[in-house]
Amino acid sequence: MKTKNFLFTAVLTFGAILFATNVSAQEVTFGTTEIAAGSGTKGNVELVLRLSDIQELTVNNLNSKVVFTYVTREDYNSTASKSETAVKQLKVFSTKKYNIAVNATEFTTVDKKPLTGGLGSFTVKAIKVNDSSVEGNVVDLSSGANLFTSSQSRTKVAAGDDIDIVYSLTNPSSLIDKIDNITSADFGTEEEFSSTITYTINPA
Repeated sequence: MKTKNFLFTAVLTFGAILFATNVSAQEVTFGTTEIAAGSGTKGNVELVLRLSDIQELTVNNLNSKVVFTYVTREDYNSTASKSETAVKQLKVFSTKKYNIAVNATEFTTVDKKPLTGGLGSFTVKAIKVNDSSVEGNVVDLSSGANLFTSSQSRTKVAAGDDIDIVYSLTNPSSLIDKIDNITSADFGTEEEFSSTITYTINPA
């Protein structure tokens, strides 16, 4: 990380001024020794300000899981996109312009049984930053991409930026062909598959 140093010098002057009764800025005689009134010393202090570039990204624990559930025949038959919005899911702080890379792992069960190709049915998109609409890419999770079409401005306050993300299942019916020999042999049980999505902030 490149650090820029901004140097400011403050000069502090310390002085001692000698005054004698009814005498100002004159020579004062003590015996045979003459001392110049108003003499003193001074010293310089260097005041340094070091500003480091920082980028941080965290996920809001309150909505760190997004769930799509199939519970009816129509769920398996529908071609209409289904969406879930995670409000203020990401918190970002950056002293420079930034973008966010998105990557995801394939769906698997707890015991690592894969749902091959399932990731291609899902997209994510950033729709708001600090409650203001933004132009985000529609990111296919099977390939990954940057979250924003162009770089975002640096964060202007220490609290950082809150980003809303919408998750879409683009064609629910496409998953029916992927469940052969994957679901449990016992009818009536539920099989849960999960993918880990990773958001990475980068300078832009």
